[in-house]
Amino acid sequence: MIKNRFPAGWDEKMVQEVIDHYENQTEEEALAEDESAFDDPNRTLMEIPKELVPIVRKLIARYEMTITKAESLAGKERVRRKRISRTQS
Repeated sequence: MIKNRFPAGWDEKMVQEVIDHYENQTEEEALAEDESAFDDPNRTLMEIPKELVPIVRKLIARYEMTITKAESLAGKERVRRKRISRTQS
């Protein structure tokens, strides 16, 4: 018997819920969901050669990691400033 493997945080129930969602979706709902992907003003779609896809994915992952680190550092800086302001009060 083959044991299913799921991504971290996923289980068989979650996979089944996703399958059910898409199997029970009307054509209108599917179209609206697809079109909503184009509504994000911070994103764009681009056609690139397939051989560049792995490179672009790595670039995006590196960018997102940088953003995450910057947000984390900004949060730590806010906490540090609050502590300083409390000690000075």
